[in-house]
Amino acid sequence: MSEFDNYIELFNNWKIISDTKKKTCCNFIIETSQARELSMEEIELIANGLAKSGSAWKWPNDVQPITDVCSTGGSGSMTTLLCPYLIATQKIKIPQVSVLGSIAGAIDTLGIIPDYSYQLSHKAMLKALRTAGIGHTLNTPDMAPADLFLFNQRKAQNAVNLPDLVISSLLAKKISSGLTKVLFDVRVGPVGNFGTTIEEAEQNCRKLIQVGRNIGIDCTCVLTNHDTAPIPLFGRLESLNVLWSVANGIDLDAWTLSHIETNIDIAAIACESIKGGSIRGWTESIRKSILNGDVFDLIRYNLNSQGSSIESLEMLITKYNKTKKYAIYSPSDGYINRFDFVNLRNIFQQAYFESPIISGFDSPLGIILKVREGVEVHKGDLIMELRVNNKELLKHTEELKKVVLIDKKAKSPPQKKIFKVIKNG
Repeated sequence: MSEFDNYIELFNNWKIISDTKKKTCCNFIIETSQARELSMEEIELIANGLAKSGSAWKWPNDVQPITDVCSTGGSGSMTTLLCPYLIATQKIKIPQVSVLGSIAGAIDTLGIIPDYSYQLSHKAMLKALRTAGIGHTLNTPDMAPADLFLFNQRKAQNAVNLPDLVISSLLAKKISSGLTKVLFDVRVGPVGNFGTTIEEAEQNCRKLIQVGRNIGIDCTCVLTNHDTAPIPLFGRLESLNVLWSVANGIDLDAWTLSHIETNIDIAAIACESIKGGSIRGWTESIRKSILNGDVFDLIRYNLNSQGSSIESLEMLITKYNKTKKYAIYSPSDGYINRFDFVNLRNIFQQAYFESPIISGFDSPLGIILKVREGVEVHKGDLIMELRVNNKELLKHTEELKKVVLIDKKAKSPPQKKIFKVIKNG
């Protein structure tokens, strides 16, 4: 048995081995992945091993068909928050298992709603699926605990963006949550964990699809453009406000509305992969579900099934809309070239680190971009608004100005939102 196999074997006894052994095991896997590209077999072994550190959920016939929409990481998107609700309106169940994100993923956004339970047992998830059609949970001590441990080690070592381990982690959660068909939003850009270019991301997608096929999971990858900002807002409260607006038919700006259209497209692709039919037909059906209030009802059912209420969400949104926003102005003349998403993510992570909330469910910082790439600005023009829950965080104002990269020459951003769809087979 090789050294690699010896460490993978530790996952079978994860609950009884010491933290020292756990760290040694995870460090070996991280260092190996940093040193070389892992083979398909090794990625598969890690995925299965992580899943075997806990129990695997199974689902009765009355909660079928079943799927999930997850992402490979990347800032500024509603896909893991909104798409599951859109898909669930089409009578497809969604048990979503996630780890905490860096800015505004689904579970860490929903987790800031008062009384929302963010760790579900199998029994609680089954109840949520039966009553709401959708449920959200973090990894639990019984649900791939080694995956969470390894992820935290990767975060501590700034090794989150290792594609082979991203694949292992994503598939481990799908094995544990009993899924055989999954859609992945592969965010291509500076902070995308699957690559900064379409070519690199596509190569990793094909690897994900192949490993998924080997372990019995049918993967669909949608490559989305994150080289430019897909949506003009960043922050958990900001994402909740957009979700609320979509569910209630509240008008949105053209930039945000364009991103909602991308979410509808992705949800339609997921529905087609699960139930067949035409993507155009699913798109029309999803639009109707938004207009007739089905999305609002699903959110209400989901909140109730996880211990909260639509009233709690509404109070949070009302408070958010009354919160003071601080204007940030352009430091110079020129054209908006691009946004520095790496710096933006670092600022958010620092704000979370400075937050007194221990659980990780907080929204200390939020920004709303007021200009798009390619737009001409003059010194003193409004370029973004900043929301903070503590005035101490206003110290990040000067750093946030540097997020907006201004050039003397005009540069039109690419308009494509979805680059490519890659399916199993």
